[in-house]
Amino acid sequence: MYMNFKVMRKLYNLKGNNMVADNPHVKPPNIYNSIDETVDAGLTTIPATKEQPISHGDIEIDPLVQKDIEARAKVGCKKYGELLKSNNGRNALWNAYQEALDLCMYLRQKIEEEK
Repeated sequence: MYMNFKVMRKLYNLKGNNMVADNPHVKPPNIYNSIDETVDAGLTTIPATKEQPISHGDIEIDPLVQKDIEARAKVGCKKYGELLKSNNGRNALWNAYQEALDLCMYLRQKIEEEK
């Protein structure tokens, strides 16, 4: 199953079990007996690959991401007049969560378009 232990622990507790949620060393039992139960619970998990493929690429991704980060920082600086700073009055966790939801929407759109 492709789910981290914290998520499984929370789900296990939601099912009325007495597992100690604060103990990171407790491995939750497999509360789903089959893929069907996992899907029914809304926890569809499809592994990207079972084995890592042999790389045939020649483009390094890290430098591209670094350039994207730098470009994004410049856009933010131009838009807001300064780089992003801590204690700026905004809720960074809530902002990141909203951005993650947007990302999910775009990813799902692309998945549907490629069917």
